Amino acid sequence: MEKDQSFFYIKDDTLICQGEWTILSLPPSLEDYLSSIDHPVKNIDARPISRLDSAGVEFIQEIQKRFSAAIQLSDEQKRLCSLIGSYTFKPTPIETPKKLSGVEELGQSAYRGYLELLKYFEFIGEVFVLMFSWIFLPQRILWRNIAKVLESAGYYGLPIIGLLSFLIGVVLAYQMGVQLKNYGANIFVVNLLGISILREFAPLITAIIVAGRTGSAFTAELGTMKVNQELDALTTMGVKPLEYLVTPKILGLIIAMPLLSMWASFTGIFGGMIMSKSMLDITFIGFWHQFHTAVGTKQLWIGLMKTPVFAFIISSVGCFQGFEVSGGAESVGKQTTRSVVQALFLIIVADAFFSILLSILHA
Repeated sequence: MEKDQSFFYIKDDTLICQGEWTILSLPPSLEDYLSSIDHPVKNIDARPISRLDSAGVEFIQEIQKRFSAAIQLSDEQKRLCSLIGSYTFKPTPIETPKKLSGVEELGQSAYRGYLELLKYFEFIGEVFVLMFSWIFLPQRILWRNIAKVLESAGYYGLPIIGLLSFLIGVVLAYQMGVQLKNYGANIFVVNLLGISILREFAPLITAIIVAGRTGSAFTAELGTMKVNQELDALTTMGVKPLEYLVTPKILGLIIAMPLLSMWASFTGIFGGMIMSKSMLDITFIGFWHQFHTAVGTKQLWIGLMKTPVFAFIISSVGCFQGFEVSGGAESVGKQTTRSVVQALFLIIVADAFFSILLSILHA
């Protein structure tokens, strides 16, 4: 009896396999072929198979199990079957993540923060070296890039900083005026308003706005460039990303921040002056005379002294987190959030340090 089934046929009581038994040529299942065989099979001859791979070996094993017949293989087929049979594929179980205790999570967070702080100090060190080299090589200073930072972070930031500082001055004058009016000490609102705005509120509010507006922009810009491999392209062309992108941002913001703080001081005092005139009947001339006599310029210089430190914190943290971006757009958003939060935290810490230092110096 002989029956052609494309992949095999039966001769007497022997199932003779033929053709290419590979993953590309075999059907998903041989069940339809095998179910049509109604003749007893005692032997299987796989030697006529022209091509054989692991999928073909698996089908041969299924046929052998179905008929419980002896099988004849060529030497090459035997070696292939032996090779495939020597491997045992065991599914790797998915490990359940170990749930950490509160103390372990706190320790890991502290350790990650420590490593990030070390990388930040290393980043700052590289920036200082580049900026120090500009003293001896002033021709390497990228004035055009610095001017762009002054425009974006300084000029375009004037409206929002001026508006918020004006409103802060109005609110402070109102809150302090309500209390002082009860004691007939209206004129002293000028003292409190001038010292609080020039010394604390103007530089602090300016730093907070710049951190949310400009620091986040630095992170998003550098992070996007890293995701798009633009930083790698600059390095390939022999351009240092730190020198071309980071140092102009830091230097530009250090120049812009004192100017923005002076603008915030002016608009804040002006807002307080308007509220003092309308609420406490303090004339503009009387306000200015009391301000010049009691406050002076000392408080202004103390406030301006903080701004370069705030500017360096904002720009360095923003650029550092931009270089820490990895992966895709999700990482850009994550690092942008981290840069704003860390910059605000360090600004408050620096402001507290200045307060303690000035208290010790009786300034």
